[in-house]
Amino acid sequence: MSGASALVLIVDDDEDNRFTYGAALERGGFRVEVASNGLEALAKIATARPDIVIMDLAMPLMDGLEATRAIRSNAETLGIPVIAVSGSSVEQLQRAYDAGVDEICRKPCLPEDLIAIVEQLLSERPQR
Repeated sequence: MSGASALVLIVDDDEDNRFTYGAALERGGFRVEVASNGLEALAKIATARPDIVIMDLAMPLMDGLEATRAIRSNAETLGIPVIAVSGSSVEQLQRAYDAGVDEICRKPCLPEDLIAIVEQLLSERPQR
């Protein structure tokens, strides 16, 4: 799947992170939607059907772990790749993998590193 046709949902409670990652992904040819917490993310996933989700782990209302578990527990969304972006401890990162994230980009996560992970996961995903 090419960047020009892929929709990326960025879920982060930090507006600067949403802007930075979103601007870099748009420059890379991706379409971008944003959400500021896990609840908002689940609502956007239900309507926008992103090709991939970039998920912060520490957010208010619903954190990234709970949102990822919800994505994985729904037959319609379980195949959407999820990238966790976090500066959390090794134990927290293991909990992220246990919740179902596909990859982790440790903070500070450079936009070019994030784009490389997005492109890798999208290239491995079957076309839908």
